[in-house]
Amino acid sequence: MRSYDAECYLASSVMLGVAAETTTLETADSFVNWAGVRADKLREIMANPRQFYVYKLEEFQKRLSSTKSEIPAEMSDNLELNITARSFN
Repeated sequence: MRSYDAECYLASSVMLGVAAETTTLETADSFVNWAGVRADKLREIMANPRQFYVYKLEEFQKRLSSTKSEIPAEMSDNLELNITARSFN
């Protein structure tokens, strides 16, 4: 907030991006723990430090979308908007 208030918009944007990435990767880790054995391949991808984070996020999105029906309604409402929406092509 201090960066934004000081009109350091690039710094603020970078910090927000890093926070969003970290939050999504933490959510993916929680998903792996919840999904159990079905998510072993995703677990390997997430644990690989050489794997590009965009690939990790794409793989998480695929698996999350395929298990949407198993996720409680209060968590799956707006799933596409909140998690799997793609802002890049």
